[in-house]
Amino acid sequence: DSALQDTQVLEKAHPQPLGGLGSSGPVPGEALVGSQTLREALEVMLKLLRSENGVSSLDAVVDRAIAQLKAGVVNWEELLGDKALAWEKTTGLPVSEVETRCRAALRLLTTGNNQAEEVQVSSGEGLTFDGTWLGPAAGRTVAFRVARSPTDQLWGQWPSHYVVEGPAALLGHRLVACKRGSGGNVFTSSGELSVKTGDSLYLANADRAAILEMATYDQLPEFAGMLAQLLREGQTPADEIQAPPEMMEAARFTNDLELINE
Repeated sequence: DSALQDTQVLEKAHPQPLGGLGSSGPVPGEALVGSQTLREALEVMLKLLRSENGVSSLDAVVDRAIAQLKAGVVNWEELLGDKALAWEKTTGLPVSEVETRCRAALRLLTTGNNQAEEVQVSSGEGLTFDGTWLGPAAGRTVAFRVARSPTDQLWGQWPSHYVVEGPAALLGHRLVACKRGSGGNVFTSSGELSVKTGDSLYLANADRAAILEMATYDQLPEFAGMLAQLLREGQTPADEIQAPPEMMEAARFTNDLELINE
């Protein structure tokens, strides 16, 4: 209930639907709260929770999910149980729709699968370029323009860049990766994206970009191991180390943990 109330507060504060473009797009939290995919799955779970014996019913679903994760096998019929009529009575939806919604949410939350749209840059540079979207309009060159969200929106370096001009289906999509065949950094010294011919950009919906941000942030201490060691050794002054602020923060966090554990 509190989650739904928080959502309603956000929606009142933002006249546009959450996840819409607005002036500079949603902040990561809004992208998650406004995710249609997550909201549809949450609606199912909340209806189950509010039903008669809802807590025990939801606990049973969670227990079956944990067992399947441990076994490395997913069986949706077993996961949802064989009481299709009970699901329909509880949620007002056929069990097939319940499965569809849950599948979509789990896919969105799963890392390591490719849910991004690829755009190949054919000409231009900086944040304005012509590109080929390898999707429904494959083979057709389209003009793109990318903007960058303000730093106070707390997007990371990659997803702070989002599409403001291009195919309608990609407007608002955020950058989650970029491949440069010739090598080199796709970002300028100020952290601004600067594409060039031959680059491949990978764009995802804001909710997916926010999920990838959380996964990346969670792994930062692991990625910052060598940087943490460099800081511990103290041979190079910290102000002379060239590293993104979030990596420096993760390295210091790693060193603080080691001090606590000593």
